[in-house]
Amino acid sequence: MRPIPLFPLIVLVGLSFAGAINRVAAAEPLMSFGTYHALVIGNNDYVNLPKLQTAISDAEAVANLLETRYGFAVRLLRNASRNDILRALNKYRADLTEEDNLLVYYAGHGWLDRQSNTGFWQPVDAEAEDDLNWISNEALTRRLHAMTARHVMVIADSCYSGTLVRSAASALPTGRERRAWLRRISEKRSRTAIVSGGLEPVADSGQGGHSVFANALLSALQENQDILEGTSLFKKISRPVVVNADQTPQYSDIRRAGHEGGEFLFVPLAAKSKEPVSNVRGTEAALPALQQTMLPQRITGTWISGILINPFDKKDHYRLHFNFKQIGGKVLGSIKRAPAGDSPRKYGTTKRPIVSGTLDEGVVTFQESFQVLMGSKTEDHRRTYTGEVRGAEIDFFQQDTLGNAPIEFTVKRASK
Repeated sequence: MRPIPLFPLIVLVGLSFAGAINRVAAAEPLMSFGTYHALVIGNNDYVNLPKLQTAISDAEAVANLLETRYGFAVRLLRNASRNDILRALNKYRADLTEEDNLLVYYAGHGWLDRQSNTGFWQPVDAEAEDDLNWISNEALTRRLHAMTARHVMVIADSCYSGTLVRSAASALPTGRERRAWLRRISEKRSRTAIVSGGLEPVADSGQGGHSVFANALLSALQENQDILEGTSLFKKISRPVVVNADQTPQYSDIRRAGHEGGEFLFVPLAAKSKEPVSNVRGTEAALPALQQTMLPQRITGTWISGILINPFDKKDHYRLHFNFKQIGGKVLGSIKRAPAGDSPRKYGTTKRPIVSGTLDEGVVTFQESFQVLMGSKTEDHRRTYTGEVRGAEIDFFQQDTLGNAPIEFTVKRASK
């Protein structure tokens, strides 16, 4: 029997596979990002409250960057009153359609009413002992919920701004099927917020005439060259703020504002004429999609971290053991904190169940419930884990509802 030539067979297989990739890339039309609007507010010259130093310069820099680099139609309010802010929001509510995106940036005083656990923005005409001219989170939320705009994001650089958000799973971007993922989140309604701190005062000063938070935000937006999701923007901002100030930024959906799982996308003008993953990288975007179809990612089994440190007790070191059971896109299992031979755990072993676990296109998200004794009372809290699966490793980003700085760590699949 005559042997079959190997080289032509390889060529035929390669051409067939490349053709499949090209068909996948060609089948997807360009993404429509819609029109971008921004309401940017900076208040320095308070009449009845201490004046601020950097809020107006922060707002002016943000407005200029959004307009020139990202093509936003910007309305800038300096030293805005309650009526100025609410009137502007009502105008956007009347004018915007579901093809529009709105960013609201606020730099100014904020206040937390601890008895009602309600957060407020304090416009330039606010009085210290009278909330008549304050803007509550509920008033802001109602207006955002009523807007037709598909994507709305609030970026708040004010004290106690963490009351605007709730702790929730936030999917980190992944290289796998990035184009399809961007398309999906762009089509879903979103109401999200990045806030400069939790339930604590935040810094009004930093370098270059801007607050620490504004500096981090401006740097992240200026350096970005591609489509940037809200989650990724938060990740770029969080670390420099935590390192340089006694505040911890937060990111999540806005409570009761009609969030449906989408993401706000920042798209530089240079990228808006391209596909969400550029034509040069189109083949690279399609290849993982075909590979995943042939070899679906599964995470069932045990995964173990390196040595981590308890934020409440720096002498307490431990390893995390994740035991996953994957059923379709649902993830079940448990989280165990266990001593390591080279670093004994001070408090022994704890084991808790995974809550609301999911695996979607290489991104695993879940929560862990725990309790903390505060004085004589026990408080319920949660940790949210978001991880990108990379073969035999998962890169995790963890946040908790106590306001601790987010941590990043990697787990590896345990050998059988």
